Amino acid sequence: MTASLQSNNSPAQPPERKQKTERDSIVAWLFLAPALLFLTGFFVIPVLWLVRLSLYSRPGSASPGGSRFYDPNTFTFNQYGTLLGDAYYLRILGGTLVQAVLITICVMVLAYPCAVLIHRGSSRFKVGALLLVMLPKLTNLLVLTYGLLVLFSNSGLINQVLLALGIIKEPISMFANTFAVVVTETVLLCPYPILLLVSLFERLDPNLEQAARGMGASPFRAFYETTFRLTFSGAVAGAGITFVWAFGAYVGPVIMGNPDNYTTAVEVFDLTFSQNNWPLGAALAVSNVLFVIVLLGLTGLLRWFIVDRHTRRLKAVPAGGQP
Repeated sequence: MTASLQSNNSPAQPPERKQKTERDSIVAWLFLAPALLFLTGFFVIPVLWLVRLSLYSRPGSASPGGSRFYDPNTFTFNQYGTLLGDAYYLRILGGTLVQAVLITICVMVLAYPCAVLIHRGSSRFKVGALLLVMLPKLTNLLVLTYGLLVLFSNSGLINQVLLALGIIKEPISMFANTFAVVVTETVLLCPYPILLLVSLFERLDPNLEQAARGMGASPFRAFYETTFRLTFSGAVAGAGITFVWAFGAYVGPVIMGNPDNYTTAVEVFDLTFSQNNWPLGAALAVSNVLFVIVLLGLTGLLRWFIVDRHTRRLKAVPAGGQP
């Protein structure tokens, strides 16, 4: 009864405030409209057309529509049957997945410590380190990749130095293999999670870790409880971004790898432009998009299970410290 009286006696929202809220909402949508239109026109519509293209048949010699790329009077799931039933495409998908996982692990193993080091450095050191981190993105992609090609070749700088020092007797094969692809993609993708993590570290209270040390925690425990836990969701996001880019890698596998390192992105290009099989290439591209969406969904569930569950457990602990 008391709650009902309090609810009835609570003041209503003033009309001026309600109008201001509605006006702010309209302004926000107006600012958001260009981005939504751009996203719709250059992502949603092309993906929908890609889905429809994957359901066409490859044109025959006497296609009634006269198209060089597909038969417009067809609707079939044969392209997806080909992808699922052909061991060649399943091998490419499996190889792409393994390669993307390796690249993601290497990137995150390097990115997190680098971000911590940059965060804890002086202001001058931060500026210089961030410039070095962004340097690969300020360089032409092909120039950077071919520079790595020269570095890793049998007559490259690394092999020449090792030979001159007598460490090796013949050049080490560091080119046209998985090692070269992983290293190249790691160099290309590392800046993204580093910049993301540095921005997260800047939001942390620097006194938290010192307080944990003052309460008797070891350096590792203090860092884990006050820094790693608070930035774990950002690390998961950085790993997700890295995986998406690594899964769609094209330049690294083509220039630094061999045919066994070719990803589904390379195969899509080959199907559409070399073999002129646009429906099958579209089906492979759509399968890539769906596969990445599923993996990102699983990553989101992992984040919810680990981070949000821990947050709810902390909120359930009363002020006395005992659950």
